[in-house]
Amino acid sequence: MRRAYLYLLILPFLYLLFEYFKFPLLTHYYSTNPDPTYIYLMNGLNIADGNWELGHIDNPGTPLHVLTGLFIWITYLFCGQGELVTDVLSNPEFYIGKVVLFLLFLKALSLLFMGYKISRITNNVLTGLTFQLIPLFIIFRLSCPGLIHPDILLDLLCLLFIAFIFPVLYREDKPDKMAGILKLVAPLAILTGAITATKISALGLLFVPLLLFHGWRTKGMYILTSVLSFLFFTLPINSKLDDFFQFMMGIATHTGQYGSGEAGMISFKIFAENIYRIYSREFPLLLTLVLSAAGGLYFSLFKRNQWGSLLLGVSVAYAVQTIIIGKHYSYHYTLPMHYLFILTLFAIAKAVNSCKPLIPLQNKKRIMLSGILLFAVMGMGRVYAGNIFAGYGSEPMLATEAFAGNRKNPVLLVPGKDNLYIISSYVQPALWFGKFFSGYITRWDRAGQLKEFYPESYFYNTADGQVEDWNREVPFWLICTRHHRLDIYVRDTVQFDAEEFVKSMTEKNRWPASVIQLKTVYKNMASREGIYELDINRNWFIENYTSVIHQENSFDLEENGNLILSEGTEPLTLTEAEVMAGDYVITSIWRKSEGKSCFIELRGT
Repeated sequence: MRRAYLYLLILPFLYLLFEYFKFPLLTHYYSTNPDPTYIYLMNGLNIADGNWELGHIDNPGTPLHVLTGLFIWITYLFCGQGELVTDVLSNPEFYIGKVVLFLLFLKALSLLFMGYKISRITNNVLTGLTFQLIPLFIIFRLSCPGLIHPDILLDLLCLLFIAFIFPVLYREDKPDKMAGILKLVAPLAILTGAITATKISALGLLFVPLLLFHGWRTKGMYILTSVLSFLFFTLPINSKLDDFFQFMMGIATHTGQYGSGEAGMISFKIFAENIYRIYSREFPLLLTLVLSAAGGLYFSLFKRNQWGSLLLGVSVAYAVQTIIIGKHYSYHYTLPMHYLFILTLFAIAKAVNSCKPLIPLQNKKRIMLSGILLFAVMGMGRVYAGNIFAGYGSEPMLATEAFAGNRKNPVLLVPGKDNLYIISSYVQPALWFGKFFSGYITRWDRAGQLKEFYPESYFYNTADGQVEDWNREVPFWLICTRHHRLDIYVRDTVQFDAEEFVKSMTEKNRWPASVIQLKTVYKNMASREGIYELDINRNWFIENYTSVIHQENSFDLEENGNLILSEGTEPLTLTEAEVMAGDYVITSIWRKSEGKSCFIELRGT
């Protein structure tokens, strides 16, 4: 029997091999899917650096933030150079790749553990092998690139969850002592807390053990321990749990995505459309729902056994997940439902067989082997149909990345809209995005550090038409006083016209047309990207715009609506408007010594 356990190594090994061959398909994380990978990178960096401020609590995703921080620290310990923060921010793609490898390896270990645990409890290696086929039926996870994403942690937690369901199913008698109850309850409760702390949308899994356990004391202990587990796994964001629950309440009380849309619990039209999208896309989900509901009702009401309770729990879990996804649709929210597919088929077979043995003992091994082969063929068929080794959509951008890599000019980065907002041939937008969600206090530190590594990077905000650097808005004229040339990278030339942008800036500020000249230096028709070079008459801007930096400065005199700057370099006295450290004020002034209007920038230090 022990030698038979070696077969359980095959599928985890093949899974790792499969992921190894997928890795080259992902060119860069910043040009494929930086959301949420770079968010978790930045928050993980906080933890690795000993700073437990987390700025991202939407999932809430706390266990993944902590694991990311741990894996960053381990990677730095063996491969890092210089300071931790410096090394990570200057080599973000390297650290992301290593974190993903750690997570994939943990998932393979979870797959191995699940197979071993089920084989030991059922005394049947074939049963363990059958459950190790689960990943073959989750096509969207197989086709997904390796990212730092809550779903990858949810994968391994769900595998462990399935493994610890089996001690409850195969218990010989109902434990009376507290120690016996805890032995069954604690692993599932801890995993339930970890799962919901990783992704609250997986809440439906709570009901599988809840309906499987017998007795109110056991059920109550499971719920209480699950809540305590959730609070433990969200300890780093304990002070922000109120914000998290307000965010959840906003989603619950509005009809749009992420708390947007009209006030109201639900839009029945959208809800019905979303449910249809779920079950029309995946036959295994529909089959699981029908079988678990029908089997759960029948075997709970008429045959009363643990298999009926399990099926009833699965059907309730499906109902809860359906409500969550119907209300707030995103296909990857179906992930917990996929893990219950083979468990449901197994429970149906065991429930039917417990009423009247249908298969002679001598034929069971043959039947199970045939079933495993059937599942494997079905799974591989879905894998083939899903074209999971296709590229991830960033291949057309490779040419742009190669061209941009040879450019030495400062760059203004103009994002696309919707799903192209932070996807770019430059790493800076992904880092800026991750920085924004790295914590209210920490992001200012990160902004200063990023400015050191990428000092001449500017970002165009398509929402308000303002230009920003790593931590604040920057007037375009100020950029023109700093550089003779400026590259403008446009992610989507169909949505953003660079020539129109330059023309509008010239007309708006009444600049002579000759002071900024735009020319196209590169266009990628396949990805709709463009790179333009702006020739700037820097001397003209220096002569006509003045940037003065003072400590704790303001103005105490006004004349005709213009603030007065005295002659010379004497510091101005702060009387009316304070300029805080790290902040700035830009205003029009009248320079007496030159008899003309110009601009001044005040920065607090």
